[in-house]
Amino acid sequence: MTIRLTHLGHAMWLAELGSLRILFDPVLDGLHHGQVFEVFPRRQLDAERLRADFIVVTHRHPDHFDVKSLRRLAQLDPDSVVLTSDTLVADTARALGFSNVNLVGTWDHVSLEEGALFTTASHGTESEWGVMLCHGRTTVWNQVDSVHRKPDDIRDALARSR
Repeated sequence: MTIRLTHLGHAMWLAELGSLRILFDPVLDGLHHGQVFEVFPRRQLDAERLRADFIVVTHRHPDHFDVKSLRRLAQLDPDSVVLTSDTLVADTARALGFSNVNLVGTWDHVSLEEGALFTTASHGTESEWGVMLCHGRTTVWNQVDSVHRKPDDIRDALARSR
């Protein structure tokens, strides 16, 4: 059992746990933040090929929460499950047409068909978190924009994930 990770630019990742596909912080176009910033490295994505079972939006910063991208993904598959900690993101995802939107708090475990997803704290702000994916004996940690001020923050997150 392995986790396959594909970096799709900036904070956007596609994680594959067996047949399960999880898309993190989708920004489909090259430009974001009101067309001011460009995703690096430059890329072109075929949204139809992403086929995400889950879409994780870690927080509301516009380089993680891109409404245009979410609209496109909702048009392609309104049954993708959206996970977020932010009520604004959740309400927006519902308004865009996603049928299954879930608020997930810090330190929450989400059981998946093939593995688990676990959210970790940021010690810089309450509005964002990192995500650990566990599949078999493999664990990966996408810290996103989370802040860890001391080694005990890391040890605590690892201990809680078990």
